[in-house]
Amino acid sequence: MVDRRDCSAPVVGLQLRDVAKEVGLNQPSALPDLALPGVGHLAATDLDGDGDVDIASSVPGGILLWENDGTGQFTGREEAIRGAEEPPGFAVADFSGDGLPELIFFSRTGLRMAENMGAMDWNFNGIYRSFVRGEAEVDTWLTLAIGDLDGDGDLDIVAPGMSLDEDAVWGPTQVLRNDGDSFTEVLRLTDRGGPLNVQAALLTDRDQDGDLDLLLVNDSTTRSTFWRNDGVIDGIPMLVEDSLEVGIGLSMSGMGMDGADLNDDGVLDWCFSDTGPPRCFLSDAKGWFEADLGVVPADPVGTYGAVGWSMELVDLDNDGPMELAMAGGEQLAETPTSEGRIYPDLLWTQGLNRRFTDITAAQKFGDLDYHTTLASADFDGDGFWELLLASPWLPPQLYRPSCTTGAWLDIEPRGKGNNLAGYGAWVAVEAGGRTQIRELHALRSHGQGPTIVHFGLGKAERADRIYVRWPDGAEVEIEDVKLRQRMVVEHP
Repeated sequence: MVDRRDCSAPVVGLQLRDVAKEVGLNQPSALPDLALPGVGHLAATDLDGDGDVDIASSVPGGILLWENDGTGQFTGREEAIRGAEEPPGFAVADFSGDGLPELIFFSRTGLRMAENMGAMDWNFNGIYRSFVRGEAEVDTWLTLAIGDLDGDGDLDIVAPGMSLDEDAVWGPTQVLRNDGDSFTEVLRLTDRGGPLNVQAALLTDRDQDGDLDLLLVNDSTTRSTFWRNDGVIDGIPMLVEDSLEVGIGLSMSGMGMDGADLNDDGVLDWCFSDTGPPRCFLSDAKGWFEADLGVVPADPVGTYGAVGWSMELVDLDNDGPMELAMAGGEQLAETPTSEGRIYPDLLWTQGLNRRFTDITAAQKFGDLDYHTTLASADFDGDGFWELLLASPWLPPQLYRPSCTTGAWLDIEPRGKGNNLAGYGAWVAVEAGGRTQIRELHALRSHGQGPTIVHFGLGKAERADRIYVRWPDGAEVEIEDVKLRQRMVVEHP
């Protein structure tokens, strides 16, 4: 991929600036400003199949679209997609295997999927697939986990229950098996008989045994759960809840998460947003343990110091260590007599000692708009990934880094069949004496990035080895790879 931005005078270190207005992300909402409950959702991925990263962002009553012209300039659609009878959540994923992602609305009533006809046009006249919930369900769905949970080659959906009413009964997590032209509920998960209240979920092959396990992060005092996949019997995945055994039985208000190998031991580590500073867990031989990595705000505010929603681990300046970005959100009444408070977005950078330092003020990142969604992607195709933030009511904000001398490599793990995007693929890059590991996900909480995995590689000159393992266990190894390119790796 050609570098579209002049980098004849690279800078030293990270330098971010907000370019949203100059690239066309300043259109007002095309929908009424309704005072409705709910949180925003955001997708930064290729929506029209032309190879660049487009944007979809939810507003009350529907979704706004921005089309990328290939250089990182956007044109907003005059008519937004009008969607649901209540503020919808949405995700995008290619369920048909044609390379174009379908659009999935989800809410209290269930989900409905519209087929992508190309050119950012979805057919809502004939619903492609749907799942209708029973009238007795009192909770709603605020996120989905998408991946091949039963190992049959297509994409299944995990839909966690979440209550927007503190007096309502929290719902279970429903596992929806993809049966071709419909979804069938095959499991209902609860926390050892108790409720789930989930805003962040993902399918991950945590134990590297060739199937996907399920991590559900609770937004409540009820602890989060991790479900080990012990295989499939009669089309039903055998999920065993073992979060306490592996060290991630969290009691927190988790609304976002991301994973990367932060301690270079070959296993993914995890960071979670919370009411308060984020919490990070490193891996060891037994599982995970909470570690003090310095992820605290330099300028704490309010009762909690920080309140986070979506979060991203991404190397913005391609020097090797990662940055951790977190969307700041609203904490409703902090005490019985207080008003709500908007907490700022926060940004940390990782040092060579693996600890993080708050660089929010230095990068002018601490915006006080109400942001619930965050995604990272390379919108202008130059190898440096940007940060995109959005809320249910405002146009997105886009922070772009200046180019540096840091090397980079983007891997697009192309799958097969009806998981063409390769969700769940495990990607490792050996370069500069270090092995970095990432895993490809769809929606994690409220924000969704492209079907590409990014690696900042610092002073490395070539990658010694690339390794990709798909959820079905297929593997590809490629040696001696040129850097500063986006590379498609095909399923064997």
